[in-house]
Amino acid sequence: MTNFEIRHSAGGGFMRQLVLNENQAVAFDLPIMIRDGVEVMSSMDLAKMCGQAHSDFLKKVPKVLNGGQGKFSSSYFNSQNKEQPCYYFPQRESCLMAMSYSYELQAYVYDRWHDLETSKPKPVEQCSPYTDLAKITADKKALAELFGLSGNQALLSASRATEALTGYNPIKMLGVELQSERKEKTFTVTELGKACFDGLSGRKVNQLLMESGLQVKAGKHWELTEAGKTHAELLDTGKSHSNGTPVKQIKWYRSVVDCLQAA
Repeated sequence: MTNFEIRHSAGGGFMRQLVLNENQAVAFDLPIMIRDGVEVMSSMDLAKMCGQAHSDFLKKVPKVLNGGQGKFSSSYFNSQNKEQPCYYFPQRESCLMAMSYSYELQAYVYDRWHDLETSKPKPVEQCSPYTDLAKITADKKALAELFGLSGNQALLSASRATEALTGYNPIKMLGVELQSERKEKTFTVTELGKACFDGLSGRKVNQLLMESGLQVKAGKHWELTEAGKTHAELLDTGKSHSNGTPVKQIKWYRSVVDCLQAA
């Protein structure tokens, strides 16, 4: 009859030993593997630890697990490259199979599995999702200002960026309704041309705004000068260019009309 012994190794760990007779002992470590994100032991390794032929071990599985073994069934290729049936058992079923041969072996499998679980580094405690919300929003507001947004528009852009990163929109959480700092109607260059310059095209209005020192061309886009910021608002459209930078739109207050006519 096969005996089972658990002995301390020289390094302070544990060894599983099958004492086959008085003069022979074979050492085993616990062969746990990961399959589909679950820690399991194979029926091949369990059979070996229990001192059984794998074929005999397989015959015992349905009796021990009372017909519930199907969801653990799998296969492997032997040394002759032939596909053979096997099982991959999680902790509970591994312990049940070990217990069917020896309570001592079952205790070892359970304790060793527990040792491995407790020796794993604990995951870093996650902060509350909105612990750093203020800092993230402030950082994104500074980034929005680098792209020329200011005031409420910078806050709106920062809040949307924070929501994209954390899932939380600070403005919505606070119930704040941001409005334009100036309670005036704003116009696109096309609207300005139609309303104030007898149908002048948006392209020609842009040219007038540039010649008046109110905006400058930066690549394909217009940017406000310091003088232009007095008569316009740079709006965040909520969209992005292909390179990820926000799409901004300049809208002008009616005060710009007097400025252009005086130029």
